[in-house]
Amino acid sequence: MSCVRLLVNSAFSFKRANYFSDRMRVEELFGVNAGKIWRALKERGEKSVMELMVLTKLTRDEVWGALGWLAREGKIRMEKFKKGFRFKLTE
Repeated sequence: MSCVRLLVNSAFSFKRANYFSDRMRVEELFGVNAGKIWRALKERGEKSVMELMVLTKLTRDEVWGALGWLAREGKIRMEKFKKGFRFKLTE
């Protein structure tokens, strides 16, 4: 096997390994943030996105991502409230 082919194959394997490890980190991040939101709702009850941002110190995008994770698992309910939404646990 030539040195060039070996380098190309090594670079591809390295890039592919980094892709999968980055993907795992993203999933873990969503899971950790979902845990923060779940605990805040469990301890404090029904909350808005803004209230969850303050309680958890997460950004708006992080809160929405975590809420999506929890909704996909069927752990929260969303209710229309004035100009926005409020969230509470289904359990």
